[in-house]
Amino acid sequence: VLNPDSADSRFLVQRLITQTHLGVQSHLKTTLGWLINQKTGQGSNHPLIEELFWNQRVTELLSFNSQSFVFGDNLVSDSEFEVSKCLIVRDYECQIHEWLPSYMTNGDPWNRGIFVIGLDNETAYSGNRSLRIDGIAIDDNPSKEPARAGLWHRPITISSNSTFVVTFFYRTLSLTTNRGAAVWLSDNDQIRFTNDLYLPPTNVGWMGVSIILWNRSDQKLSISPLLRSWSTGTVWFDDFSIREIRRVDGQPIPPRDPIIDIRPAE
Repeated sequence: VLNPDSADSRFLVQRLITQTHLGVQSHLKTTLGWLINQKTGQGSNHPLIEELFWNQRVTELLSFNSQSFVFGDNLVSDSEFEVSKCLIVRDYECQIHEWLPSYMTNGDPWNRGIFVIGLDNETAYSGNRSLRIDGIAIDDNPSKEPARAGLWHRPITISSNSTFVVTFFYRTLSLTTNRGAAVWLSDNDQIRFTNDLYLPPTNVGWMGVSIILWNRSDQKLSISPLLRSWSTGTVWFDDFSIREIRRVDGQPIPPRDPIIDIRPAE
């Protein structure tokens, strides 16, 4: 999947030769096996998550009566990653309609890294597939920014003076740092959530994440969710959604600091 004359290919070969103790061969073997199955597998076929699940979670986090608020539509395209395959747009990149690849791995200003992004037919929290990001080899020059890669969604418009909830599931395997899996939403300080949220390693099991946020501005704003990995090893994401929350009586929900809830998936 790599151009044999590219800098990425030379970097990967060098790592395969010189860093056998870091498991580069194992990461590469695992990724190649997954890529083969991505084209031939039929999917894992788990039940899809119903809105009631997140209704109950938000009710708990906001201390609301479940009948006092409603969800808006999910603003995320292909949020369950159920499309049959990724669209290959260049070398090993993957594009799923409104999701675009983000590779901060070119060696300057970031460390060079080899990541593969796609859909996993064998692993999903719900439905048949999940987003998978494999980190195979990463340089660690302290004078450069860390390498990272993932998928980011085209800008999503959030209403003025609104409350919204971001929900998803993730799992990890064989990460080499506690800052491996991450989600980024926006650099707009009106939502008080302008940096990566690093997600704790799960040691194979799935975790559910709920993030309740407020747009404090009188204007609409845009967010561009970015799901990514900063580590070798594997990260999966599934059922990513963004929905506005509205009170039935039309009253605003008073802004707070972001509410972040991460717990083992049920």
